[in-house]
Amino acid sequence: MTKQPLDLSVELGTQTSGNLLFPNYVLIKEYKWALHLAITEYLASLPTDRSHSLYRRNYGQFKVNGSWSVQLGKGGYHRNHIHP
Repeated sequence: MTKQPLDLSVELGTQTSGNLLFPNYVLIKEYKWALHLAITEYLASLPTDRSHSLYRRNYGQFKVNGSWSVQLGKGGYHRNHIHP
């Protein structure tokens, strides 16, 4: 993209459209698999403590909800925002 999106939190920059992990390319499939292995290994390394506010939510599974890239120009930044 070459123009700043009007409805996003990017200021003085651009953002890709769509989810970068959806295209059916071999390199992206390999990246997704490497990411899956690394995250699964990390989750398995965390302590098991059902009384802990963070660890009790770890069931060894995860879901990637989105993936995109932002290119910021000089002085560019992301406005504070929350994803639902």
